[in-house]
Amino acid sequence: MGEKFYDIIPPEEIKERGIDSFPQEEEPIKKYEKKGGKKKFFVLFIIIAALGIFSYLTFTRKAEIEITPNFEYFGHEIEVVVDKDKATDLSEKVVLGRVLLEENSLTKSFPSSGKVLKESKAKGVIRVFNEYSSQSQAFREETRFMSASGKVFRTPVRVVIPGKRIENGEEVPGQVDIEVIASESGEEYNIEPTTFSIPGLAGTALYTKFYAKSFEPMKGGFKGETAEATEADLAEAEEQLEKVLRDEAKQVLNKKAEGEKMVLLEGALIQEPKKDFSLVNLGQKTESFECSASMRSAALVFKEEDIKEIIKDFISSKDWEDRDAYYDGIKINYKVKEADFSPFEINSSGRIVLGVDFSIKTYPSISELDLKKEIKGKKIEEAQFILEQNERVLNAGIKIWPFWISKIPENSDRIRFKLTID
Repeated sequence: MGEKFYDIIPPEEIKERGIDSFPQEEEPIKKYEKKGGKKKFFVLFIIIAALGIFSYLTFTRKAEIEITPNFEYFGHEIEVVVDKDKATDLSEKVVLGRVLLEENSLTKSFPSSGKVLKESKAKGVIRVFNEYSSQSQAFREETRFMSASGKVFRTPVRVVIPGKRIENGEEVPGQVDIEVIASESGEEYNIEPTTFSIPGLAGTALYTKFYAKSFEPMKGGFKGETAEATEADLAEAEEQLEKVLRDEAKQVLNKKAEGEKMVLLEGALIQEPKKDFSLVNLGQKTESFECSASMRSAALVFKEEDIKEIIKDFISSKDWEDRDAYYDGIKINYKVKEADFSPFEINSSGRIVLGVDFSIKTYPSISELDLKKEIKGKKIEEAQFILEQNERVLNAGIKIWPFWISKIPENSDRIRFKLTID
């Protein structure tokens, strides 16, 4: 093979030949990725995931069957003894009772309804002066003193006015403070401080030398109708207080019983008012009066759960072939037939006899295993028909998961029953 030769042209020659530069290499061809590749991959991923989820849901399908059994009511009445001193005994139908106690009191003001005519005379103190002589002067009982406004007051007792005297070279009138009472009833005698003369001395030299002054108003004068407390007022006050105390105690005891999940019956509640009513004297003239009362209450209570256990024991003793009872739905009415309950006495008794009237739903026993065998693998419509034709079933509802499945699962473990009684 012949050898290849390459000419190497000097730079000067390149210039002479008019060659500007070496030949340029061609640009390399760029490689471009195919558009839409990522998008196609994402769509493929979504499809595969959706198919996987669909397959999983279809494989794990399940059915929930809600059944209402064809129930009947059974009702009966039994006698139960509640005793505070005996333990619960199902066979003897005895339940343990407990005594709850409450004491409360109340004081309240009530209006007086009686109306009477009341009269009273004003009273006060005056200071009587003696400027006549150094000798004391006596005035008899009922001596009149007249105010500057003409109102007459009298002394209830005999009084003596000391004579005048000399103090520090000056003459000082004798004086004494005495009580006086208005000659008549009425508010017009409740006068302000003023001066008084003695009408009995008028026309004598003593008239201007004996006089009196008051320094505080006269008080107590009245004439008119006023209220007073009556026996009827007292009776009504006692009745109102007793009702309030009874209701209040009942609420407290009921709250205690409910808090401890116990039953309190009206016939097992005893309330006694303590006779300590207090009142102002009957006939006392007053617009209102205060009355006080107190109450003590006691109740014999019991747990309803104990009663339900006795009912269950009673029902279980019945020969019910192939039937069940819905114990959570027991309805009970109580009636106190006898009560031997004296909570406020020493060695008190605590026993009541109850009439317990109850009703309960009973229904035929339903075998889930047999029903599963009948409906598994069946179409929903067919399974619904099978359930509705069962004489033990009143109503039935079928829920399938996932929703697009049209048949009951073949696997019995994926069929769940829910019994509805209420």
